[in-house]
Amino acid sequence: MPPAFWERYALALLVTGAALAALYAISLRVRRARDSARAGAGRAIVVEETIGVTPGAYVALLRVAERRLLIGVTSTSVTVLAPLD
Repeated sequence: MPPAFWERYALALLVTGAALAALYAISLRVRRARDSARAGAGRAIVVEETIGVTPGAYVALLRVAERRLLIGVTSTSVTVLAPLD
C-alpha cells in the first residue's frame, strides 16, 4: 500500500485515541463531581436518606455537621424525632 495510506491511517488512529482520551477524562470528572455531591462535600446539612410514610409525609435522616438527626416532615411541619448520636 502507498505511504499516503499509512499516514492517513496513523492520523486517524491518533485523532481517535485523542477523542477517546478526552471522553474518558470528561467521564472521570463527571463521576468525581457526582460522588462529591453525594458525599455532601462542603455542605453543612446533608440528607442521607428519606422514606415515605404517607403521600404527604416522610421521615428523613439528616447529617448536620457531625450529628445525625431523624426528622419527620409533613406538608405543614418538620419535627425532630430523635438525635442519633
